[in-house]
Amino acid sequence: MSLQITKHAVITAKKRMGWNDNKIKKMAKKALRDGATHSETGGGLHCYLDGKFLSQRKADNMRIHGDVLYIFAHETLLTLYTIPTEYQSDLQRMWQSRKSRAMQEIMDTMRETSQEIIRSTTDHVKSKISQHTSNYKEKVVVVNGIIEDLREWEERIVWEQYNKE
Repeated sequence: MSLQITKHAVITAKKRMGWNDNKIKKMAKKALRDGATHSETGGGLHCYLDGKFLSQRKADNMRIHGDVLYIFAHETLLTLYTIPTEYQSDLQRMWQSRKSRAMQEIMDTMRETSQEIIRSTTDHVKSKISQHTSNYKEKVVVVNGIIEDLREWEERIVWEQYNKE
């Protein structure tokens, strides 16, 4: 990413945010990489963003990071605005929705990973049991007990991770 920052954006960031040159570059990179897009917004905030974006003829991208709107042309920061207080509730809803989606993705990944672990562990245990046990019924009982233990382990891990967030 070859981020560029216009003189106007530097002056605006210093005036509106009180940032120095390093902070401006750091925050612009974060916004471009991690910032929320226009499509993630709703309500009055969405309309506010429309107006700001359309007022910048060269703009082709905008991001929100924290409570700051960054307007870019490709990878060049053109200007930035603090989101007005009347749109803070829309902004908070957007961030909460984004956080919920991220949490759901984490939970899905954890669930998939634990299921893969259970499958591979179960297969491994089955092969070890078949090597050491000749009685079929004994094998089934042992394997079913291990599978149940693994399922309980998975539920406990997912529940603990969910409660940490």
